[in-house]
Amino acid sequence: MFCQACGTQLQPAQHFCSTCGRSVSPDPFAAHGASQGRVRRHIQALGILWLVLSALQMVSGLVVLMAANTFLLTLEHGSYPAPLFVRPVIATITLLIAVRGALGVAAAVGLLKRATWARGLLVFLAFMSILELPFGTALAIYTLWVLRSRNADQEYRTLAAGG
Repeated sequence: MFCQACGTQLQPAQHFCSTCGRSVSPDPFAAHGASQGRVRRHIQALGILWLVLSALQMVSGLVVLMAANTFLLTLEHGSYPAPLFVRPVIATITLLIAVRGALGVAAAVGLLKRATWARGLLVFLAFMSILELPFGTALAIYTLWVLRSRNADQEYRTLAAGG
């Protein structure tokens, strides 16, 4: 069990948090496994949200590639052909979007399976997504709130170890 105020891991018979001093009241749902730390409570929602966002990124990359190729084909048949560098630039951008989406899917699946490496990758992806308004920003803040809170590293390691 973890302190609801600061996230410190508590002993079963402990009545006060040793870090912040908050009273640890008996949880009526503890018998059903609902007395959990922040990471444990939010890990499934976080994994599912990252799966959705990453899949949308991968699909958007594919749509951009198809739209750009269609537009470039119409330009080639017109009187103003596109410069030669345009096609490789578009291909590189869409490849980066697809790789980012694939990393997000891998990290989300790893998080749902409690892989030790997934937490670090999701924190990295959250920092990369912070300026992607509105959904990337919201998910980045949520990710950092869950995975970078006090003692989140210790709690996640405990979850990853099967505890």
